[in-house]
Amino acid sequence: MRLHHVTLAPLLLLLAVSQFAAADDADRVLQGLRAERRQVLQELVKLATLRFDQGEGTWESVMTARRNLLDAELEMAATPKARVALREAHVRLLEEYEQVIAARVEQGDAPRALLLEARSDRLRARIELVKEKQAG
Repeated sequence: MRLHHVTLAPLLLLLAVSQFAAADDADRVLQGLRAERRQVLQELVKLATLRFDQGEGTWESVMTARRNLLDAELEMAATPKARVALREAHVRLLEEYEQVIAARVEQGDAPRALLLEARSDRLRARIELVKEKQAG
């Protein structure tokens, strides 16, 4: 009986090592897919923003692209500190957008409802930032 344990030990070790290797491969595949998704979303944000700036796109399309990009970046964030930094950058960007839209509204080039949407998006982002800081 003892002989079987000695014979099985290398097989069990080999099985455990192969499971770790498979997990590492899966992690690499996931990281690659996440990086590709982030790259695609970065391009989408650029296009949506350009279209909006040219008067062809909507604020909603810009914000949907930004939120999706933020989600992708948060998935890739390695630490709570990195997640907070991403959310802080997102809030700053939304503050800038809000100022641009406020100027457009003041000039009569955009409806007030658009400014309210931008403000609501900024406030939502600030709430998420505060919650992220509390969780970290």
